[in-house]
Amino acid sequence: MNIIGIPLDIRPYNYDFLVSLVSMDNNVSLKMPEKAVLGYKKQPAEHQAVDKFLKDHCADADALIISLDMYLYGGLFPARIHQMELTELTARLNTLKTLKENYPALKIYASSLVLRTPKYNSSEEEPDYYAHFGHSIFQVGYLSDKEKRVGLSEDEKAQLFAHHSAIDSAAFDDWMLRRSKNLQLIEKAIEFVDEEVIEQLIIPLDDTAQFGFTMQDLERIYEKISLLGVQDRVF
Repeated sequence: MNIIGIPLDIRPYNYDFLVSLVSMDNNVSLKMPEKAVLGYKKQPAEHQAVDKFLKDHCADADALIISLDMYLYGGLFPARIHQMELTELTARLNTLKTLKENYPALKIYASSLVLRTPKYNSSEEEPDYYAHFGHSIFQVGYLSDKEKRVGLSEDEKAQLFAHHSAIDSAAFDDWMLRRSKNLQLIEKAIEFVDEEVIEQLIIPLDDTAQFGFTMQDLERIYEKISLLGVQDRVF
């Protein structure tokens, strides 16, 4: 079996582990782009190089295992800070449909993370403004979601107002717009499962808070999965 891999990033457990795993079976071969074109931390991958790699190698492949976070945004960290328009991102995602049309026997297995919302102030892996407003952005997401689901105490309502007031409006709008774009692309990927472009889709959560923006996104994702009846192929 010939497999093409587009990993989440170049960290050992996302890149080297796959190489080691495949080396255990002489009947399986794996081709992945060179690490040099896959970016590093906040530096996104060279999309044209990754795209060319896909188109050059998929003709002879049995399966494509692809991280949509890498292919669409340039990696995990770039997925959290990108400024790309939805039209450009959608065009990139539609490449999978073109590949499936050109190579009907190709099995495409994809993954796409739901954006996290850390509860601390740090811009190491988030937008620069998260160093100043990160904790408040988390609290706004957590408390506003909790308010919708179970209600808030008067003290919690006061906290929600205070945290919302503390966040720069442009920073908050940027945060919410990126979440909206990424969520819409996950929903489009679920549609691709329904259309049999994608064989299976994995949607990991990089966030385990009981309430928050991530949980709101997850609710939308569950609704989409249920609507299309693809529970057996989207996990």
